[in-house]
Amino acid sequence: MGREIQSKRHTRFTNTRAERLRTFIDGVSRGNLAAYCRTHPRVRPIMKRAPLTEPEMSAPLIIEPATTADSCVIWLHGLGADRYDFLPVAEALQQRLLRTRFVLPQAPTQAVTINGGWAMPSWYDILAMSPARAIDQAQLEQSTQAVISLIETQRDGGIDPRRIFLAGFSQGGAVVYHTAFMRWAGPLGGVIALSTYAPTFGTTLDLSPEQQTLPVLCLHGREDNVVLPSMGRAAHQCLTQSGVAAEWKEYPMAHEVMPEEIRDIGDWLAARLD
Repeated sequence: MGREIQSKRHTRFTNTRAERLRTFIDGVSRGNLAAYCRTHPRVRPIMKRAPLTEPEMSAPLIIEPATTADSCVIWLHGLGADRYDFLPVAEALQQRLLRTRFVLPQAPTQAVTINGGWAMPSWYDILAMSPARAIDQAQLEQSTQAVISLIETQRDGGIDPRRIFLAGFSQGGAVVYHTAFMRWAGPLGGVIALSTYAPTFGTTLDLSPEQQTLPVLCLHGREDNVVLPSMGRAAHQCLTQSGVAAEWKEYPMAHEVMPEEIRDIGDWLAARLD
C-alpha cells in the first residue's frame, strides 16, 4: 500500500529568518512542519486558538509584506501537511519580494484511501497509486473552486491578476495545475509546480492564447520516490507540447525542498515582478 506522507519531526526554536529557513528546509526533507509551527514566534499564538487541521477548508494564512501589496502568491501545501508549512519560505521570499502578499490555504481533513483510510489534510482523495494516480475528481474540483475564490478575492481587492501566482507542492501542485490550465479562464502571473504531477492532463491540452502565455516553473527532485520525476516530466511535456513556455529544473533531492530551489523560485518571481 502506497503512502504519500512522512513522519513529523520536532525542530528547535530559531530567532532569525535565515535560521528559520534553514530549519524549514531541514524539516521538509523529513516530513511536514506542524511541530515546527508550535515554536514559530508568529504562529504560536494562533496555534493556541485553532487546531492544526480542521474538518472543513478554513480561512487561509495571509502573510502581508512590509509595504502595500501589489502582487500575490497563493501557495498550496502537500498531503498530510497544513497551511503553516511554507510560512518560513514565504517570509524568506518576502525579504526580496517587498510588495508580495502570500496566501497559504488549508486543505480540509478527509479520508485518504491509499493511506489506510486515515483522515488527514488533503486536497482530494487518492484511490490508487499505480499505474497512475486514481483520484476523487469531485474533491479535486472542490479544491479548485476554493483556489479560484482566492484568486478572485485578491483580484477584487486590487491585485492585478497578472501579478497573482499559483504555487503548490506535491498534491497541492496538482490542484494548481488543474486550476490554471483546466478551470481558470482569466489572466495570471504564473505557476510554480514543486515536486508534483498533473492527474487531469492528457498528452496535450486545448488552451486559450492567455493560458499558452502563462509562465510555468517546474521543480523536481531527481531522487523523488513519492512523486516520480517521470510524473513531473509528463506534466511539463504536456504543457510544452501545448504551447506553454514551461521551464524544468531538477535538484539532487527526494520528495522535499532545498535552499537552491527556494533561491531559484525567488529569482523567477523577482524577474516577473520587478
